Amino acid sequence: MEDGKLIKAKATGVYLDAARPYEKKLGDALFRWFLLYRMSLGIDFIVWNNEKSTPTGTIRKYHATKNTRSGRHEDHLHIEFRSQTGDRDHSDVLKIVIGEVGVALGEPLPPNL
Repeated sequence: MEDGKLIKAKATGVYLDAARPYEKKLGDALFRWFLLYRMSLGIDFIVWNNEKSTPTGTIRKYHATKNTRSGRHEDHLHIEFRSQTGDRDHSDVLKIVIGEVGVALGEPLPPNL
């Protein structure tokens, strides 16, 4: 699919600023873990900080159609879900992702989450 062209699917944005060191570190960790769990979560692709994952899990440079921070996804992580699998409850997998990101950042999750 051509960059900047979205299909009819479900997407979410996680607003983090790649210019801020901690937010970039968090965005990079989320990008990696969402990529790792893309099949379980029904993720089609992810865009963050000028990089885009493909459905097969490879990462390539993202060619923004708008040369802005938002267009280049430097101010948010874009997660595009496949329309059918994106409808499922993914709470258990998301807890794993969030827990592993927390450990990678040195901030484990509280036990009640």
